[in-house]
Amino acid sequence: MKSSALQGIFLTALENRKKLEHIAKEYNGPVYVTYLDALGRYGLITDVPDALQCATLGDSTVLETPHGAIEFYNLPEDFFFGYHKNGNLLPIAEPEKSLIDALMLSEQEGIIPAWLENLDWRDLDLKKLNQYAERMGISNFYEYLSYSRVS
Repeated sequence: MKSSALQGIFLTALENRKKLEHIAKEYNGPVYVTYLDALGRYGLITDVPDALQCATLGDSTVLETPHGAIEFYNLPEDFFFGYHKNGNLLPIAEPEKSLIDALMLSEQEGIIPAWLENLDWRDLDLKKLNQYAERMGISNFYEYLSYSRVS
């Protein structure tokens, strides 16, 4: 009985996520899933946000819906790269781009993110990370590495 209840909760969450992606696509497109949301989907962090987090060429805003919240963060067109379709409604950022997007957002807020300490770096391409950081002007990328357990 408990198994079917958990399965129902999971299916409801999955249905809500699909609804949120559909709303995001229609509301503030073009968009792609990134930031902590994508890092969680890739299994790189364990503290996953409840909100769908998207990069957009539109305005930064938070949209509250009956299915959950959608956080849109504006990126300049030059930074709108590094994502792909993966069978979902919305494209998703590559793991490396998700990390760089999240670090850029943290840098704009002037914080060292707590989730960085427990980030699972094993499957990340450090060369690609460095290229993306340089392309997006994240000057203290190696400082962020020193806060993590990558060494």
